[in-house]
Amino acid sequence: MVPCPGQFRRLTSHQPHALVGWQLTSDPEGLRNLFGLSALPELELPQWLSVPSMDGSPLDEGILTLWPIKEEDSLVSAELFLHGGAGVTEGFETSLRHHGWNRETKTILQAQSSLLHAQSPLQARVALARLKQTPAQWLHSRSWETEYSLIELKAQLLRWKPWTTLCASPPRIVLAGPPNSGKSSIFNAWLQKEKVTVSPYAGTTRDSVEAGILLGEGANSFEVTLVDTAGLGGTCEGIDQEAQLLSAQEIQRAWCVIEVLDLSQKTSPQSKFPSFSGHHLKVAHRADLPPAWTVPTGESWMVGSVLTEGSAWIQRLVKAFWDWVPPCFPLDFPLPTNEQEWDDLLMGLSEN
Repeated sequence: MVPCPGQFRRLTSHQPHALVGWQLTSDPEGLRNLFGLSALPELELPQWLSVPSMDGSPLDEGILTLWPIKEEDSLVSAELFLHGGAGVTEGFETSLRHHGWNRETKTILQAQSSLLHAQSPLQARVALARLKQTPAQWLHSRSWETEYSLIELKAQLLRWKPWTTLCASPPRIVLAGPPNSGKSSIFNAWLQKEKVTVSPYAGTTRDSVEAGILLGEGANSFEVTLVDTAGLGGTCEGIDQEAQLLSAQEIQRAWCVIEVLDLSQKTSPQSKFPSFSGHHLKVAHRADLPPAWTVPTGESWMVGSVLTEGSAWIQRLVKAFWDWVPPCFPLDFPLPTNEQEWDDLLMGLSEN
């Protein structure tokens, strides 16, 4: 069985010091492997010892004191004091990462809170995986070796990384376009219930309306926020002008914008659309009626009508932007929740 690596944190500030204190929490085997010891010193008895670097050569000498953790019989906490030079500090952190250790965080409490507040099966399984082990521990366990080589794992990690953002806050899918293009009809069909009013009169939707929905299947399904916005284009004032400003703001916040144009109404498919950094899907809606304009060639458009195709059209719509969804990760992978965890994980991978 591969020993479970531990967690570490600095007891002294990151300012220059003659001595730097470290707190190390692990099972006994993890500490023995870190220091190359056949046996650990007695509890609560300071001991002078040689501290090896990552390759086993001497790095520094320091004082190690072990303390029991009453809440967990299998773990011990150690205080280590080393010289405070930058080379020693960097070398010791490198050695810790090489052995699979990670910086101490409130991982367990965070995972428990995430599990309680999970809004999707994907969020729940990420929280469960993080309750069992940290990303560094997952890497150190080498359970991934049955599926990936080191090079393949690094490529996969970079593909999985966008999920950190997508799980932290539901990505926003914004329905945008001119008035009466069918945005609210698509919104209602997607929710399979009438949540917004559908009307032939321009300006019916003035406030952005949003609802959480699940995309994907089974344990990989994740939450997104679907947003219906007020119509864009034309001259307006007062409340209609404010509604258009809100629509423009929603577009800026979007992970994906679905631009909806009515194929049966005279309009220009090349009309100016607000710039934004998210994904962009163009829809020529109401294809069940005689067309008033021609879908441009050489561009990717989805053509159809939710009013005649119903849920089948919604499934086609989801499939049209599914390429922007990153590939999902294994069930046991404790997805990093911040850039620091990703940096530590990728650095640990490079040291394997």
